[in-house]
Parts: sequence; structure tokens; C-alpha cells
Amino acid sequence: MAKDSKRPCPVCDSEVPQGKDRCPVCKADLNLFEEGIDLDEEVSEESIEKVMGLVLDEEDEEELIGDLEELGLSEEDILEESEDESFFTFECPICESEVSDDASKCPECGVVFEAEEEEDEVEIDEVEEEDSIESFEKRIGKLDRFGIGLEEIKEDLEEVKKTDELDPERENTLMERLKITISHAEEIKERLERCKNYLEWISQKTDASEIEGWLDQVYRGCEIGEYAIAAKKAKEVERDVEEVVEDMGLTKKHEFSKVMKEKKKSIQEILSELEKKIIKTHRIKKMLKKAEKEKKKNRILASYHSLMSAQKMSESLYDVAEDAAEAKSHLEKLSLKGVDTSEYSNKIDEAMDKAEHGDFTEAKDLLDENIAEMKKTLEKKLVFKDQDKKDHFKKIQQKIPEMTALLKTAKNFDVDVKDGKELINQAVKKTKDNEYEDALNSLNECKIFFQKKLENQINEKIKNIERRLPQKERGTIIEDIKKYRDQEDYEKVSESIEKAKEKIEEKRKEKAEDKKEVMEEVKKDIAVLEGIIKDVKEHGFKFPEAEKLLKKAKERSKQKNPQISRKFLLQAEDKLSDELPAILRDEIKGAKNKLKEAKIKGADVSKPVKYLKETNKALKRGDVKKSFENLKKYKKSMDEING
Repeated sequence: MAKDSKRPCPVCDSEVPQGKDRCPVCKADLNLFEEGIDLDEEVSEESIEKVMGLVLDEEDEEELIGDLEELGLSEEDILEESEDESFFTFECPICESEVSDDASKCPECGVVFEAEEEEDEVEIDEVEEEDSIESFEKRIGKLDRFGIGLEEIKEDLEEVKKTDELDPERENTLMERLKITISHAEEIKERLERCKNYLEWISQKTDASEIEGWLDQVYRGCEIGEYAIAAKKAKEVERDVEEVVEDMGLTKKHEFSKVMKEKKKSIQEILSELEKKIIKTHRIKKMLKKAEKEKKKNRILASYHSLMSAQKMSESLYDVAEDAAEAKSHLEKLSLKGVDTSEYSNKIDEAMDKAEHGDFTEAKDLLDENIAEMKKTLEKKLVFKDQDKKDHFKKIQQKIPEMTALLKTAKNFDVDVKDGKELINQAVKKTKDNEYEDALNSLNECKIFFQKKLENQINEKIKNIERRLPQKERGTIIEDIKKYRDQEDYEKVSESIEKAKEKIEEKRKEKAEDKKEVMEEVKKDIAVLEGIIKDVKEHGFKFPEAEKLLKKAKERSKQKNPQISRKFLLQAEDKLSDELPAILRDEIKGAKNKLKEAKIKGADVSKPVKYLKETNKALKRGDVKKSFENLKKYKKSMDEING
């Protein structure tokens, strides 16, 4: 065979140069798939030890050797007879089972050794990024926090970073391999996360050690760099675990409803605490809504995972909020000591922004680092001198009345002031205990609390005004409210809101008058249409659909709802306009025969003929009303002829 000939990798189908022991793309150990080779000659001792060490512990190895000895084979015989194709086997790197060389799947765990098309794709929340070293680093960083083995991926990343030292072919191979292996690792992470969600529920019902063993097999595959095989195994494990939870009743609505009720209660308790701290929780609430929607669609497992995501997000966000509270406490202490805290404050804001976007681990790391830095700075500062204490006491004396006034303002804006009052009481108590620094911290917290609550309440009132007052009617009211809000001039904010209320009331009265006028017009139009339908019915014509719509229009008019009433009225008119022309045409056709019969009998039909012609002309012009009026005259003249 030529030196440059290639063969397909049995795991990922990539081309492998002849003589290579590992696939350059997925890094699968090809020695595990070769037929009829001599282990002593073709596979290095290090490779054998690596695979055997990963798939067999000492006890299993002894048991296997014992079984072979019963067949009259020693350890040496195993290696000597390995050239016999009928005897050659290899260890499954996932579940530790002995597998025949011609097997395409492991008979124990079912993992596939030959590349197959995936039946479905794992949904990944991340937006697909371009393949670059920066994007690979970002994705590996997220995977690293999950705890699966990434050593071989990291080695490839470090090598590809040295682009100046690599030839283009090697660089392309490494980039392609990183693309594939990272995708496998992300798939594994997603599947393992779902399995862990199941495991939490299963563990409450029964011993889950067997399932934990299944997950360990997937982790083991990652540790030895067999990501393609581990991904296939993760898929099988997820399906097996889904069968377990279904058998145990999680997918039964009554059982899942109980689980949902318990978890929602726990999540709501955390959300309540977070909202007291003025922490945004919209992502968690959105995830809870998603769980509810999935449940309504009877997608129980999808609903369960959304619920678990909401729980984990709420717990993570609570941890971040606790750290943020500690960070703000240190921030106030530094501020009181005259330290410039802008850098620390920016880091807290940055951390909370990350938490708001779901990057809880990064947010917590940033806060912990920030807290450590602030503690170091605080340690360098001297204890307050007597003069410092006097200054702080004066500040407290000034702030307590200010906070009391702010509390009163908050009440006027319907803010729940219970927590704020508690902070003021704490400040008073700490002042009595000569803990001036802590007292000032409590008052500063109180100010932040009230300002946030007031801001939220004022913003809601602004939204309400914008909904109820057309833009051309607002003038500068909204601008004034925002300006006074930013200036913390709550008295003027209140005055501007009152002006807006007066405007809204004026518009409401105007609208009521307009509605009354419209209602009168609708009633007149209903009466006209009702007269037309009654008239045509007297001439033997029926319009059930139009009558039904007219009835609905009358009902809505009684309920003082002119818009809906008008809608049904127009629909009734359309029905009548659609059906009446056809009826008129039928009448005209039938009238011709009646005129012939009357003429044969010697009657003077000139008058009805005239009306019939007018009926036909009006119909052709599209004047249905005029056409019907002439048809009535025709019928009357015919009745006179027929006596």
C-alpha cells in the first residue's frame, strides 16, 4: 500500500494517514479497533496500561485473569494468542466490558464504536460562534466550570495558539479537531446536566448509585479524551434515565404537579428575598413561565428541566446577592473612611450585570475578588479617632430626620416601608451603642432602599400615564416627573402626577361623551338594517346569517359597547349585500316566465315589465337597495294583475 494512503476513522469518519495510531481529528485510539494485530508488537505497553487502568480496577482485573486461567490460559497466553483473529478482543473504554474485535457496539453499555449519524441534536442555548481561538477559549472556560475532563482539548488549544510554530496543515487539523471535540463536550455537558436534574428527583425515591455509575462512565470517557464515544454514551444514559423517571411516575401529571408545587414554593421564597434586595429576577420568572407552558402542552420532561433551571438560577442568584450585600457593606465602610470607592463600585455593578445575564459563576468570582481587595484596604486604615466619631455622630443626627421624611414620602407613594423602618430603628439602636459607623451604614442602606422603591413606583406611574394619556395630550408632564424624580424632589413629582390624573379624568369624560354619541349612531344604523331585513322577509326572502349578526350587534349595544356592536353590524350588512344580489337575480329570472303567462292570458303587463327592467338596471349598477325597491313595485303590480 502507498505511504500516503489513508483510511477512515471508525469513530468520526475523518481520513487517517496510514501508520497513525490516533485519529488526528477526534483523537480516538485506533488500536482499539484494529483486527488481528499483535498487542506486543503493534500497541505500546504504555497504551495497554492506560486503557486497562481506565477500564479495569484491580479486583476486576484479577477476576478476568481468573476466568481465563479456568480456560487454561495464562496472562502470557493472552498476548501470545492475540494473533488469532477469533480470540482478539479489546476493553470498552466506557463500561470496562470485554468486546469482540468485530463488534460495532459494546454488548454491555451499547456504546457505538463505528461512526453513525446522530438521530437528534442536543439543544444548546448558546448562539453559534465563529470558529476562532477566542471563541474556543470562551467555550472551554464554560465547560471547565462544569467539571468534565478537558485535558486533551486544552492541550490542543495550547498547541494551536502557537500558530507561528505550526505548519498550516497541522493548524487546520487542530482547529477542526477542537471544533469537533468541544462540540462533543458541550453535548455531554447538556445531557449530563439533564441527567443530574433527574438524579435529584430519583434520589428522593430510591437508591440512585447505579445511575451515578452510568454518569461516571461518561466522565471516564472524557478523562481519557474519548469525547465522541462519551457523547454517544451520554445520549444512551440520558435515554435510560428518562425511562427510569417515566417508570417511577414523574411524567404522570399528578406526580409532576406535586413536584412543581414544591419547587415553585421554594423558588418563590427565594425570589421574595431577592426582590427585597432590589435584585432583578425576570430571567427566573421567565423560566418558571416556560415550565408552566411546557406543562400545559403535556411536555412534562421539558417542563421539569425548565423548573430545575429556575431553581438553580434562583439559588445561584441568591448566593450572588449575599456576596453583593457584603461587598456594599465594605464599600460603605471604605467610603466613610474617605477612600475613593468608584473602582469597587463599578466592579459590583459589573458583577450584578453578569448575574442579570445568567453568568452567576463569573459574577460570584468577581464579587469575591472585590470583597478580598476591599478587606485588604480596610485593614490598612486606622481605627476612627475621637474627632471622626464626633463627625459621624453629627452626620447621623442630620440623616435620621432626612430618612424619616423619606419614609413619609414613600408612604404617600404607596411603598411598603416595613423594611425601611427596620433599618432606621437599627441605626438608632447602633447610635445608642456608640456604633456610629454601622449606624451610618444602616441609614445609607435605608436611603438606597427608599430611593429604589420610590423610583420603581414612580416609573410604574409614568407607564400608567403613558398608557392612558395620548402623547399629544401629555405636554411636559412626563418630562417634569422624570426631571423631579432624578432631582429627588418628590413633592414636585407628586404635583406633576396629580396634574396627569386631572388630564386623564378630562379625557375619560370626553371619551364617555364620544362613546354616547357613537352609541346613538349605532342604534340608528341597527334600526335601519333591522327594517331592511324585516322588509325582505315579508317578500319571502331569508337571511339567517345576517339576522344572527344583527342580533349580536343589538346585544352589544345594550352592553354599551359601540365598537363591537358596530363590528357585528358591518358584518351583517356585508352578509346582506353578499346574498341579496343573487336572490334578486333569481327573482328576475322567475319573473320573466310569470310575465309571459300573464300576457298569454291577455293582461296588460307594461307596468310590471317597466319595474322589472328598472330592477335589473339598478342591480347591474350595484345599487342593491334601488333594485330591491323596484322589485317590490314589480311584485305589487303583478299582484294587481292577478287580482
